[in-house]
Amino acid sequence: MSDVIITPSELNGVINAPASKSFSHRAIICAALSGGKCNISPLVYSEDVLATIDGIKAIGGKVDTYKNGLVVNGFEHSRSSVFINCRDSGSTLRFLIPICAALGIGAVFKRSLPLSRRPISQYLEILASAEMSFEFNNDLSIGIKGKLKPGKFFIPGNISSQFVSGLLMALPLLRDDSEIEITCKLESSKYVDMTIEVMEKFGVYVQRTTHGFFIKGNQRYKSIDYTIEGDWSQSAFFMVAGAIGGNVTIRGLNRNSPQGDREIFEIIKRFGAKVFWEENELHVESAPLRGIDIDVSQIPDLVPVIVILAANSKSVTNIVNAERLKFKECDRLDAIYKQMKNLGMDITKSDCGLTINGKSKYSCGTLWSHNDHRIAMALSIMATNLPQKIKIQDSGCVKKSYPHFFEDYNSIGGKADVINMGE
Repeated sequence: MSDVIITPSELNGVINAPASKSFSHRAIICAALSGGKCNISPLVYSEDVLATIDGIKAIGGKVDTYKNGLVVNGFEHSRSSVFINCRDSGSTLRFLIPICAALGIGAVFKRSLPLSRRPISQYLEILASAEMSFEFNNDLSIGIKGKLKPGKFFIPGNISSQFVSGLLMALPLLRDDSEIEITCKLESSKYVDMTIEVMEKFGVYVQRTTHGFFIKGNQRYKSIDYTIEGDWSQSAFFMVAGAIGGNVTIRGLNRNSPQGDREIFEIIKRFGAKVFWEENELHVESAPLRGIDIDVSQIPDLVPVIVILAANSKSVTNIVNAERLKFKECDRLDAIYKQMKNLGMDITKSDCGLTINGKSKYSCGTLWSHNDHRIAMALSIMATNLPQKIKIQDSGCVKKSYPHFFEDYNSIGGKADVINMGE
């Protein structure tokens, strides 16, 4: 792991948006299912994406990597049992369980300790209704056996959209048709939209119904070359850096992206900063900020960086419907609350959200990322406006999604000194 010491500075300059992690997972899996040769680029080799690549290799896919992308040649479909190390990646686990089940491949999925704390039991119960069997070999490993049967699957929409996305990618492989019924409001629904978009690019289609999705069986993924668009979730941190005291330009974002975190554009405008497009570049300039009320049920990953906007605003910000943050890489709701409280923020926490009364002066000290990449990046942006330097412990967790975050940070005037602590 590593810590980082950050000296306050103003961030000004141009950042190239990293390739979307969410699109990368989906494109790599669909490419492997195509059975042909697919080139996928650009690509950021974050720890989560590497976990999916290694999972595809374990199942039997041939993957050749190069600096900014990879070539996938589909599964051999001859393996009867595999071992997949999902590390910290919820996408890898929740996507590849139904894929292996649809292919009839017995598998053992190893999870990191943080990943083992995230919801999975209800997902396995849903799949068990389709003649799959599961075994928790220990707290960190899940074994699956059997071949997934087509049918109707009932999925609650308020736990994880990844449950829906995993099944959507797997069910077209089955001989007969299937349905997914969402039993309550689907939260983070844009991630499901992303899944469907990628599937369609690879020639597989899903029909939306009143309460869910109809998936025709016996479909075949086709091989294509796929371009990964820029990541709004990661770019949001530098957009907020511009909003609270700098002038930042982001290149490589799709202004019409299905990514739910594209909402950060409108959120920053509501806070009062200047955010606008010039041709294909997104510009964010600081301005006096004011607090807002915001429902984050569809954009939970943005909460840590929204808190940074709120901290640098006048008046009160209310963040509601944030319950699912408790089941991320850490309890993000509690983590961001505690770290901002350590800085002297006027902040209160409820079971479903946060209330922040922004102010201009905060204290300094040592903060902790809780080994959560989004907490580490949010605190790093907050550090730009603090009166003195701070240390953020376990900042190396940014490798999970954005391994070159601190390089980009320093390239536009940041002063982040990463200290490698060893393992």
